[in-house]
Amino acid sequence: MTKLFLLIVAVSLFGAKGVLIPFYHYPSFEDSETKKLILLKKAYPHAHIIAIINPNNGHFHKEEYLFAKMIDELHENNITTIGYVHTSYGNRQIEKVQEDIENWARLYKKWGISGIFLDEVNCSKPHYYSKLSASIKSRFPLVVANPGVVCGSDFFDANISDIVVIHENSHPDFTPVSTHTDTAVLLHSTATFDEALIQKADYIYITEQNGSNPWAKLSKHLERLLGLIERGFHQNLNKKPVQLQTQSHE
Repeated sequence: MTKLFLLIVAVSLFGAKGVLIPFYHYPSFEDSETKKLILLKKAYPHAHIIAIINPNNGHFHKEEYLFAKMIDELHENNITTIGYVHTSYGNRQIEKVQEDIENWARLYKKWGISGIFLDEVNCSKPHYYSKLSASIKSRFPLVVANPGVVCGSDFFDANISDIVVIHENSHPDFTPVSTHTDTAVLLHSTATFDEALIQKADYIYITEQNGSNPWAKLSKHLERLLGLIERGFHQNLNKKPVQLQTQSHE
């Protein structure tokens, strides 16, 4: 007996599904950067925006009202917020890192923080980061790791994070990788960019800003990036799936 099965394949036109923004500034009461980001989200609702919040390099022991207010406003407008924690390339005492993670959960989860961004990640220490990932996952749904380079298979096989930053630099030359983990790219000091870049990672952020903190202000490229991702969403939505016939014999 022969059975025919239809396999529906939806081909993605654009790789990027969203932007990962290092939102590294101290907010004011009526914060213009927060307002701008919320307006952009409303204009491009299908582009996933993840904002990394960074009070005092992620090390604190009490809630700051202005950060709580900013997180709440972003969360209420469907922008995912995650908290910054540095790991000093695996050299920081793991209990100190876990303390920072706990403080994010204790003080800011109620305002909308839904994950942790692990910075200064060392690819050669998957066991260290697996422990941190388990600590984060017991409190939050989302883990993002930033080695800034492509790690070996041991790191990806350890299922440490949901998103891995595979390239953080001022130049756009990098090789995309195929992995079960979503990938992200952070480019700074970039005056112009090729639209093809958004096909090379799941999350991408490109800014013209430079200096010691190129993430202090939102990029002038952000609206263009969000527009490309939004356009890709609608093109994928309207694209007819490819139907492939496969045969099974019994």
